[in-house]
Amino acid sequence: MKDFFVSYTANDEPGPCGSPGSSSRPAIRPSSRPGTSRPARASSSRWTRPPKARSGRSPSSRLVAETGRRANLISIACNEILKNLGSRDRVISSEAVDAALGSWAIDDALGGWGELAGPDKEGSRLDRVLVYATVRDGGFTLEEALRTLNELGLPVEGDRLQRSLRRLELAYVLGREDGPLGGDRGGKHGRFVYQVPLFVKRILAQEPEALLENELGHRPG
Repeated sequence: MKDFFVSYTANDEPGPCGSPGSSSRPAIRPSSRPGTSRPARASSSRWTRPPKARSGRSPSSRLVAETGRRANLISIACNEILKNLGSRDRVISSEAVDAALGSWAIDDALGGWGELAGPDKEGSRLDRVLVYATVRDGGFTLEEALRTLNELGLPVEGDRLQRSLRRLELAYVLGREDGPLGGDRGGKHGRFVYQVPLFVKRILAQEPEALLENELGHRPG
């Protein structure tokens, strides 16, 4: 993947893949490698302003929000956008962002979280059960997670649950509203929230209730 940097004037509002500024300056261009004599080819692509009927967010800010500000997802989305720009395209539209966020490359990057514990199959299963059981709520406290798992017939010790939460946090699936897991802030009543809206939408589209039933071997409740 090429490296990209953004060039913009003081009055520009930069986006994650480029700037909506004047076309007299390049908005997105591949960086020149040190020691190379070949200049980088410039592109004057820019971001559209959001139409009134939409949420009010620009395509660039929506891309950042949907990816949860996760650098690798932003990079992949930008690469998809730039790869699919036509030779005459000079505007990065909402449609281009939608296509990038729904691309196979993004979907592939969001996968793999279900085997975080490696050879510890039961640990990975606990990760998946926890996600499938709580994703519709958007977040939970430690106490709520313990209660949910008990109600599902899957009681776990606090240390085992903490290890699962740490794995999911390190994978950027979950985060603490009040700081990193195990930090000085937040205490035992801190709330865990899902970090990446695209991840949540992906799991919801897969019917988490059915996935949960498959993990448990029986219908919850």
